[in-house]
Amino acid sequence: MICRISIGSMQLAYSAFTENTFSSNQGWSVIGGSPGYDSRDGSSIFGGNNFFGAGVSIYKLILISASHHTVKLKLKIWAINAWDNEMIQTKINGEIIDEQTVSSNLANSFGQYLYQEIIVSHIQRSLILEITSTLQAPSLQKYWGIRDIYIYTYNCPVGCTFCTYLDVDASQCKPYILKMSYFTSFSFYSNEVKMCAIVTNQLYLTEISTFGKYSTGTTLTRQYFLDPHYQLRITFQFWKFDALQNSQYQLQLDNSVIWIDSQKKYQTLSLCGSSTKPEQYYDVDITVNHTNQYLTFSFVSDTISPTDSIGIREFNVYMLACESPCTLCSPGLGSSCITGTKLTQSEIENDLTLNSFASQLSWGSYVPSDATGQISKSFLTDSYFLNMNYLSLYNLLYKDFVLEDHEKIKIIFQVYSSGPQQNINLKIDEDYDEIVQIGQNDPSTSGTCTTTLQYDLEDYSYFEYTFDHTANFVRVQFESTPYSSGNYRYGFNQFKIYSISQDCSTTPCTQVEKLVNSNFFTTTFSDPKNWQLLTYSPIAVTTCDSKSVAGGISIGNKNIFIQKRVSLTQSHSILRLQLSVYFLEAWVPTKSLRILADKVIIWDQSVDYHTNLQNLCSSNTSYKDQIVTVDVSFTHNKGTVIFQIIIQNGDGSEYFAIRDYHLYYSS
Repeated sequence: MICRISIGSMQLAYSAFTENTFSSNQGWSVIGGSPGYDSRDGSSIFGGNNFFGAGVSIYKLILISASHHTVKLKLKIWAINAWDNEMIQTKINGEIIDEQTVSSNLANSFGQYLYQEIIVSHIQRSLILEITSTLQAPSLQKYWGIRDIYIYTYNCPVGCTFCTYLDVDASQCKPYILKMSYFTSFSFYSNEVKMCAIVTNQLYLTEISTFGKYSTGTTLTRQYFLDPHYQLRITFQFWKFDALQNSQYQLQLDNSVIWIDSQKKYQTLSLCGSSTKPEQYYDVDITVNHTNQYLTFSFVSDTISPTDSIGIREFNVYMLACESPCTLCSPGLGSSCITGTKLTQSEIENDLTLNSFASQLSWGSYVPSDATGQISKSFLTDSYFLNMNYLSLYNLLYKDFVLEDHEKIKIIFQVYSSGPQQNINLKIDEDYDEIVQIGQNDPSTSGTCTTTLQYDLEDYSYFEYTFDHTANFVRVQFESTPYSSGNYRYGFNQFKIYSISQDCSTTPCTQVEKLVNSNFFTTTFSDPKNWQLLTYSPIAVTTCDSKSVAGGISIGNKNIFIQKRVSLTQSHSILRLQLSVYFLEAWVPTKSLRILADKVIIWDQSVDYHTNLQNLCSSNTSYKDQIVTVDVSFTHNKGTVIFQIIIQNGDGSEYFAIRDYHLYYSS
């Protein structure tokens, strides 16, 4: 292979097996055999006698930090015993970059020394170096080994992310800015995308992690906010496992297809899939003109049976920013200014970001339960309402209702009280907060009342409220002071909810009220009619992976949900939530963790502990945990937002924790 090289700087990027004597594989993996060491001409070699023979390949994932356009590979290979025109093959990212034919009639451990110096075009920040042979005989007859591996890079000029051999300074290369970079290390334990109806799977290929193995039919999405720009460059490494010829994969940007999987580009490496279907992979480099500041990437596949699977590595997104003086610019034309509104993104708040914190108050732990225990009746011996039951107004009570099409709702109820005045917060879908004032203050120094009789004044008041409302689902919620001890002094009964709509079949239109549900219209009752009680406390802090987290083992479980309410004074149209989620212990594909914003699902994900790589803090070492990075944007323009985190289909053997919370807004 002949490559033209500039006079730019050459830098050593990697070396291995350079010591005179060694007995370590130095991170290299062996396929079809086992690591071993031999000695040739007084120096150690990796492989050799009885180790590397027919069917053996060795490989190593090598990370390269510097921007470059070319790499040079130097190494020494020993071909041992009699070879009959068989070849030594050297591959980078699955592509054969050099083949050397070996022929020798000498046996008895005779070794031929082969020197390779290969120059090849290359721009990615990693490469998979693989060395193998075409030997067919058993390894006891013919084998090979290596030493003195050096990889050099011909680097780009300072300030260049991408370049060619013609570029001698930064003015000659495009000023790409790296904006997203995921799955670039040897191994990783978290993901940065949102999955739809799939299982998070970090696949470990001996020394290589991929984000995947995801079956056909899976969609992976990732949203992001960018400053004004006119072009994107997207690079990633695409992997297929147990590949079928009829499966189709594509990458979409804002619902437009920008890449389709090419069946012809694959290189193969037999690591962990079917023995008859080795792993297939190749590097992808896409340039697309683009201007949307909020963008969505989606890996999409068809649904076929049987299925194969995909994974990705080294997903990077670079952008070309609009050129001065343009605030916004045309696709592909950085100096062509256009009119429009530039979106800005600012942080509203952050929390749980320190490595260590002892407590927190902003994230609440809510435990829903049946409200039967809240059913009570007056404790006063001379009560006028001695035998009347009511559902006590302590803590947080709620009930969900399903409605037909309507424009408004009306809520009616009566409240019993025999205590001092207090305010009950009536909430409708978190959109409305209506203060319901109940009870009466009767100072003990007034008149002839004694202290013990201070609040022996009973009240039974009627309340009616009408709200604008159109959704087909509504949650009615009473929020009051937490119950600590003593008698239940406050409660409600005779509850009704109506839907209100306009009937315009005649002129003029008439308002029609329809009863949706009614509860507690008998003097005594024992059924809470699906009203639920929520008990609240700030979620406890534990330690996981040497960091403080909110939640954790035995705390973040299926019996609670975590909630945070944020007041927003800034005018905005989009919110962006970032959060680190710890999936701990027995998570399997049938379970998921769900995040809601104002009762709308914005993130839902499953993981499988069988395919995770590490135990972060689980009490059972057989469980493998996973950290998942949430980064999701959604439209929003109200003055408050309520986040809830809930386990779906849990059985009690799985737990979760959170940290690294950030909330941004765009306007």
